[in-house]
Amino acid sequence: MSSSASTGDSSQQMRLANLYVMTVDELAIELLGLPAKERARLAERLIASLEEEPATAEIESLWIREAERRLLEVKAGKGDLQDAETVLKEARARLKR
Repeated sequence: MSSSASTGDSSQQMRLANLYVMTVDELAIELLGLPAKERARLAERLIASLEEEPATAEIESLWIREAERRLLEVKAGKGDLQDAETVLKEARARLKR
């Protein structure tokens, strides 16, 4: 390994180490220096990370509760059951309006 490669590796390690002690504002300034494509890629990843976890878990939890509620209605004889063919036919008709 050449000394320039070693120096480059050391420099990059120092820069990465500094990222861990940066404030959010300092990190933003650093990241705004990236090329536009890289910033867009980073933005997509950050937005996806916000949309994934809480929303997915919350939505899944809500659907489980709804399915359980509907199951209880069906078991109690209160549910309005229709076959899938009828439901799809009605949905398609509503979409055509």
